[in-house]
Amino acid sequence: MDIYDYSVSCSEGLEHWLAEELQELGLHVEECGRGYVRVAGELSAAYRAVLWSRLASRVLMPFYRCSMHDLGQLTAWVASLPWEQHFASTATLSVRASTGGQKEWPAQLAALRCKDGYVDRMRDLTGARPSVDADAAQVPLFLHAEGGEVVVGLDLSGGSLHRRGWRTQVGAAPLKETLAAAMLRMSGWPGSYTTLIDPLCGSGTLLLEAWMMAADIAPGLRRHERVGFLHWNYHEEQVWQDLLRDAEERAERGRAQIRQSFFGQDADSLALHIAHSNLRDLSPHLQLRQRSLHDLPSGDANTLIITNPPYGERLSSDGPARALYQALGRLARQQAPAAAMTVIAPDAESLDVLALDHLQSGRVSHGGTMRYVRHGRIREAKPVSLLQADGAASDPWLQDIAHAWRQRSGDVACLYDGDDVRVEYYGSLLKVIALHDRVDWPTLLPPLRRLFSARKEQVRLARVGRSESPDWQDVEIDGMVYRLDMGRTDDSGWHLPWQGLYARMQESRPARVLHLFAGNASLALRMPQAQVWCWDRRTSMHDWALTQWALNGYAEADLAWLQGDPWVALAEQSGFDRILVTPPHSHHAEQQRQGFRWREQHAVWTRHLRHLLRPEGELWWAIDEKGFQPDPQESWQEYDLLPAGFRHLRGRLRFFCVQAEVAR
Repeated sequence: MDIYDYSVSCSEGLEHWLAEELQELGLHVEECGRGYVRVAGELSAAYRAVLWSRLASRVLMPFYRCSMHDLGQLTAWVASLPWEQHFASTATLSVRASTGGQKEWPAQLAALRCKDGYVDRMRDLTGARPSVDADAAQVPLFLHAEGGEVVVGLDLSGGSLHRRGWRTQVGAAPLKETLAAAMLRMSGWPGSYTTLIDPLCGSGTLLLEAWMMAADIAPGLRRHERVGFLHWNYHEEQVWQDLLRDAEERAERGRAQIRQSFFGQDADSLALHIAHSNLRDLSPHLQLRQRSLHDLPSGDANTLIITNPPYGERLSSDGPARALYQALGRLARQQAPAAAMTVIAPDAESLDVLALDHLQSGRVSHGGTMRYVRHGRIREAKPVSLLQADGAASDPWLQDIAHAWRQRSGDVACLYDGDDVRVEYYGSLLKVIALHDRVDWPTLLPPLRRLFSARKEQVRLARVGRSESPDWQDVEIDGMVYRLDMGRTDDSGWHLPWQGLYARMQESRPARVLHLFAGNASLALRMPQAQVWCWDRRTSMHDWALTQWALNGYAEADLAWLQGDPWVALAEQSGFDRILVTPPHSHHAEQQRQGFRWREQHAVWTRHLRHLLRPEGELWWAIDEKGFQPDPQESWQEYDLLPAGFRHLRGRLRFFCVQAEVAR
């Protein structure tokens, strides 16, 4: 049998995996380059690669090559080649050119010149001009020009091999099938796995590719009529038919013997609708459901969690996209501590936060941009170690802190609010706020650290009057993770001064809540059983809320955030069980600059908001302003909900409630 040379293209970064696969398919690897593998073998092996390669983009068979620097010579050279030996003059034509980005050789112009040369040759010989068919040509030629060398030949694949013919629709920013196959190959799929979970499945590419591999279905089986060699004069039809027959028999056996289960979920209803359409052949081995990452299914040592998380412009160290990777790692440690995981990300730092026991990594091109893939084993979750105030407390202020710690009702509390410092407790962290510049940290901190046996990084420092950069810390409280800014002196994001009000809301178990000036939406995160609509005038709060939401595996769509003017956004809303208004403390000049002053506007807001309550609903105001009094025409009740420990807020931060039926 004759031996031919081939160039098999792939996404950059897949060359090593592709070379291994091509060897398994019977081809001899001669060279690996950037985005391609050069191989040699019989024609049957090339056919097998077109039919069975899961990683290749195209299988190219060079016919002719020459040295050429002048694009103007290309048409004449192509016209001089004996194309009639290879193809009938009536066969339709397409030309795909790649020129390595050379300005002197624009790819589109090079393809046009090559097409002209081929057409001129056939027309001069037969009098007939071959037709051009860009979508389904019978003669798909390729041209590659780089470094003064030009190569032309036949694209045996007839188009990109990632188009398997199984997906009926695609979602936003879909993962290519070839890259999905590479992730699965890196994972050792199917191997000994019994379960595959894609918790952010989108339109289902990874699930579909995994099923095809487990069922031994050739990726080119549904596109066998679109290959590029069927109208080549040297095509070996019997060889091709034998390969197809064998692939069909293997697929039939594989589908009958498949033993793996597949689980896919996504928060996006449209993406899930597309996935249902694309994955209809997986039944009964597949379960699809509309869920956020927060509801990650459980898994064992025979489970593979594999996914392509969404990412966007806000991929910063403190942004929502990076937080989603953190949530994926944390939830996997809780739900599937012995499972394997493979994830793709736009940078290595996003993969680092998964905290996997690293097994393999790769860097691959996806959509023209390099992405990172990592495969590893999930580490078992370590329990959060809470600080304990069981050390020596000789000074009176330390004794007060120890007493307050013992009397606290939860894992978050204000332990001390003195004239010099305020000390807040967040389970695994302490926050110490200096209330003036005279506080001496070297004297103050060592005994406090000894009291709690706290490491240096567990004590976060802030100083009133200093504009510090954010000190982001992720703190797990009652099963949820909160991203807190320990550099803020007014509130870290837990909304500790409003904790009593929030606890009252949680105890009443309302179904619908409206929270105006919701900050980073911490209340909504604490009340997953309720629908909490949030609004805040400060634009930075929305990004903070989204990041905190993503840290817990919730999608952006899960956060009911009202944009812009609240009255416009609330025009079609009503029937709230509770409405909370918790404006931040600010001086009158700042209130005037932002366009509102509570002494003047609380009555107007109250009249608007009471119409949004259902019967027996409650409207709550939390006002941090000395001397504030609510509208005397309403039947307001004042409640003492300020947590113990906030000595300086006593008499200043006050909580008022009016019942809906009284307000009406």
